[in-house]
Amino acid sequence: PTNGAPSDVITFAPYVPQTKAGFIMDNDDFNADGNKMIVYDYIRANPNTPTEGASGWYMEGVSLECDENGAWSYTGTAEGKEFLWIDQSENTFFGWLDMKDDNWYGNDVRPSFNPGKRTLSVPSITFEKDSPVHDFMYSNVLTRYYEKSPADGSVPSAEVPLEMRHLFSAIAFGVKNSTNSNVVVKSFSVKGLCSENSAVIDFANNAAVTYGAGTRSTDVYVAKNSTDLTVGPGIRYANVFNASATAPEYMIMWPHNGTG
Repeated sequence: PTNGAPSDVITFAPYVPQTKAGFIMDNDDFNADGNKMIVYDYIRANPNTPTEGASGWYMEGVSLECDENGAWSYTGTAEGKEFLWIDQSENTFFGWLDMKDDNWYGNDVRPSFNPGKRTLSVPSITFEKDSPVHDFMYSNVLTRYYEKSPADGSVPSAEVPLEMRHLFSAIAFGVKNSTNSNVVVKSFSVKGLCSENSAVIDFANNAAVTYGAGTRSTDVYVAKNSTDLTVGPGIRYANVFNASATAPEYMIMWPHNGTG
């Protein structure tokens, strides 16, 4: 589509919703200096007119980068190209975190996007106890009609607030002593975690995620402290890896029930 009446630059303001549970990447972590996103925008020109205008990809794999102030800007486009809102257009936005590490989770195969189906295929990844704790974030699908001069006289916002979601699970192990005596934790084990799987994110269906069958690990995950952890009567530690209990430390795994 051509932009006959350009207005403000389209700006992105991704955010991570606050949850009660602990998570690997919160809003501040996501909107941090150097983080990158890949974004798409499918546009329909004049969708409310009898003769609808042209449709197609307005942004197709455009790279964004966050600065030290948490602001996202366009990178990787020719001569720093910016994308402007097109008057009387319907825009459908979505995107995902672009991992900075070229060796994506130790896997040579990176996620692949099918523009015809609007699906992002995340390849098979196997996690182990000591795997790097990197979350993969993808957005919701946000559709917005933009009108430069609304009839009610309001001023349209130039921001696109994409809600970011977690693909993987963060697992922390805590202990609580419900006895009247000291308990010494030397080690523990867990079986049956979903250590290997793949997924497809369907942006044509509101970013619905379909997980593969997955593999329940036959290994025993044993967590050992460098020194034994003594837990006094009635004391609870948020994480056996972190005896100070100031903050959990996590393992990264696929969702156990395969539903995200």
